[in-house]
Amino acid sequence: MSRFDLPAGVHFRPSGVALGHRGQSLPFSRRRTIVARTDCVLVTGSAGMMGAQLLEYFAARLPREALIGSYFEPTIPIEDIMPFCTPVVLDVTNGPAVLALIGRHRPTHIFHLAAQSLLTTSWEKPNETISINMSGTVNVFESVRSVKRQDAGYDPVVVVACSSAEYGASLTPQNLPVREDAPLLPLHPYGISKVGQDLLAFQYFRNFQLRCIRARIFATTGPRTGSRKGTASWRSRDTSRNHRRPRRRERAGAALRPRSLWRGLQHQRRSDLSDPRPHSADRKGRRSTSPHRGRSSPFQTQRRAHRLW
Repeated sequence: MSRFDLPAGVHFRPSGVALGHRGQSLPFSRRRTIVARTDCVLVTGSAGMMGAQLLEYFAARLPREALIGSYFEPTIPIEDIMPFCTPVVLDVTNGPAVLALIGRHRPTHIFHLAAQSLLTTSWEKPNETISINMSGTVNVFESVRSVKRQDAGYDPVVVVACSSAEYGASLTPQNLPVREDAPLLPLHPYGISKVGQDLLAFQYFRNFQLRCIRARIFATTGPRTGSRKGTASWRSRDTSRNHRRPRRRERAGAALRPRSLWRGLQHQRRSDLSDPRPHSADRKGRRSTSPHRGRSSPFQTQRRAHRLW
């Protein structure tokens, strides 16, 4: 069974309550709630496309005071996240500020998304890119370590947003579909910074037993993407000649799925690699051994968000 799968005959509806295979509610003893009321979630870099999606997802499952969203240089209007969380201005390169935030709220789950994520900017400002992405990750882990020294019972899980850019030169036609053990050969400062984040997470797990997940996220789009480069070109294409309706799995392929990240976090108890995209299958319906499937064009996302999440 995949680490993202549930027991046979059980699936989730948007409320987070487990249902039977015919959609009927399970007995209370068999229900699995996605978020416990004692949980506190911190999303760094929450004023971006991915962060806002996560906040909206958790807002239906947690009280507002238990959902903390930090931001520094937002790429979406702050008003978009205000209804979902307690917003906090935070520069992740400021170690004392990160420690103060984590020490005050003691989040049980940390989604570290704060980063300089533009490839072109990473060429123009390589030092800044490395500083934000790597030093910010160090500050998050060091803050968790500091709080754990004061409170031995504090044991959060940290999801580090890594990237497919880490593979770089390994993404050749001969290596597709790419495997998680493919060599990390980044081709730009952004990819190098993500390799650094990835290995920092592994190091903190091995040396200090901090629970973490390294999610190597591939090309992603969704609501609040705006006009960022990389999506504007294909969104403006004329698709009237393509009459084939993509299958449901294909339509979900390129969309951000907060539930996948969350379910992965729930099932992992150690440092691990994960790809939030669904596994692929061949033409005979057999499950692929690799969760990564290279394609030249993005899939159409589903129109209804609750179908995705």
